[in-house]
Amino acid sequence: MALFKFRIIDKHETQEFNEDGQLICMPNGEWALFNFALETSETVIISFRSYVLFDSEGNPKECTKVYLSDGSYLFAVNKFDTFEKNYLENYIPLFAE
Repeated sequence: MALFKFRIIDKHETQEFNEDGQLICMPNGEWALFNFALETSETVIISFRSYVLFDSEGNPKECTKVYLSDGSYLFAVNKFDTFEKNYLENYIPLFAE
């Protein structure tokens, strides 16, 4: 069991119940920064690429889009080069035996 931690960009969510009584979460507001921890025995990073997000005023924010083995993706705060360095120095060694 090993955690790989990094900062992500995401939106806060508003929780609502649908007509079936199921809780649904809807993204709300501007992009915000969050901490994220990935349990490497459950889900792994399969690829990542440079990406740009835009706020409501059209301002660009460079980041890295990180694809996970469960089919989801995240937006890492760091630009590609910084995320790659963190990946090589801190993520890959988690798998060394």
